[in-house]
Amino acid sequence: MTTNKKVKPAQPGGFNDYGPAAMIARGRMIDTIRRVYELYGFQPLDTPCVEFSEVLLGDGGETEKEIFRLTGPEEDKELALRFDLTVALSRYVAANTDLLMPFKRYQVGNVFRGEKPQAGRFRQFLQVDADVVGAKTGLADAEIIAVTAAAMAGLGIERFVVRINDRKIHDGLAAAVGIDARGPLTRGEMVNELLRVLDKLEKIGRPGVRAELMKKPEYEADRALHLSAEQVALVERFLDIAGDNGEKLARAEALVRGETGAAGIAELREILADLRALGWDERVEVDLTVARGLEYYTGPVLETRLLDLPEIGSVASGGRYDEMIGRFHANAIPAVGTSIGLDRLFDALQRLQLVTTVESEVDALIIVFDAKYTATYLDYLRRLRAAGISAEIYLGSDSGFKAQMRYGLRKGVKHLVICGEDEIAQGGVQVKNLATRNQEFVPAERLLAYLRQPAVSA
Repeated sequence: MTTNKKVKPAQPGGFNDYGPAAMIARGRMIDTIRRVYELYGFQPLDTPCVEFSEVLLGDGGETEKEIFRLTGPEEDKELALRFDLTVALSRYVAANTDLLMPFKRYQVGNVFRGEKPQAGRFRQFLQVDADVVGAKTGLADAEIIAVTAAAMAGLGIERFVVRINDRKIHDGLAAAVGIDARGPLTRGEMVNELLRVLDKLEKIGRPGVRAELMKKPEYEADRALHLSAEQVALVERFLDIAGDNGEKLARAEALVRGETGAAGIAELREILADLRALGWDERVEVDLTVARGLEYYTGPVLETRLLDLPEIGSVASGGRYDEMIGRFHANAIPAVGTSIGLDRLFDALQRLQLVTTVESEVDALIIVFDAKYTATYLDYLRRLRAAGISAEIYLGSDSGFKAQMRYGLRKGVKHLVICGEDEIAQGGVQVKNLATRNQEFVPAERLLAYLRQPAVSA
């Protein structure tokens, strides 16, 4: 039995459609970022959207709550949609042992997270990543920070800052506070809990962070830190550190404890020196509150903020993850990377009116003036396309000239190519510039050169 019931054309929250104008603008953004990445020596890579759950999750963690799980008809292992591009890169490197190292790769791809949809936060979003695998020097970290800044500048963004920190400094803070192993929980797990809480600072504020730091564990494996008032005060002293980059590091150095914390301070000083030589130091700010929520980071981390739209959050983030590839490989292979969240960045640039949108990039629309001349129109169409000029012929059923011109105007076509009996007799066409509304006769042999002229706006 058939039914005429219509399906509502709805979509789940956090998933967006992008029409032609948005896709053209986004495509230009991707092309710009890709050119910057290639200028810095990065090579393209692609990996599947679907991975085995065990590959994505490892030992679990916060990310396990956010992944989309799939059921494969012929698989005996659980599948899931990737939540970032970094884990798949790690798997790829481990599976391809003949890669030239250091391996500099970039990748453009959608990722999926089961987060609560809200402004600037989506369930499916496009990431544009760049990573250096197989280099453990601070110069590789500086290169990643530099390419992030270069991509922002390449997009025409003038007011941005790349905020950097080092997970090792937070380890030194944990040592100063006295955080250690507890029951079945290792010290590393407890330090990661400190990082998780600090990463929520902007979301829940100081009172929320203070409450989470003092929270009592409810069961033996609960990571709740249960810090004393004195310990919380020390954490807040750390969060209050201010000054220029050098002053912040000096003050942090006086507060943190242990070799790991000291190593983090030294790493950031080296990175800042490299960035100064690369010409990007004025775009970089040491921010000791930057923690990054993902547990796989092991050293320097970064977040990129737009100064005119700070509430949107980070539009490009990353850091060093020296242990992840070791999950898949006998040897630990150092790696560091950055990830530009294109959807959030596109949304932000639209709000700041820094995105130019057009409905199409078609240079010429050939008007069907008289169906008996279709062969002539198609010959012009063939020649334009063969010359690399974007062109189409009107395909609509309303063949009136006004309807065809209206179609061209709404689509954003640059020129109308008009050819009737008189133009054929004269051996040419009429070309109408839809921006200026200027129209003139162009001989057939000059048409290609005419359409290649720089566009003239109204």
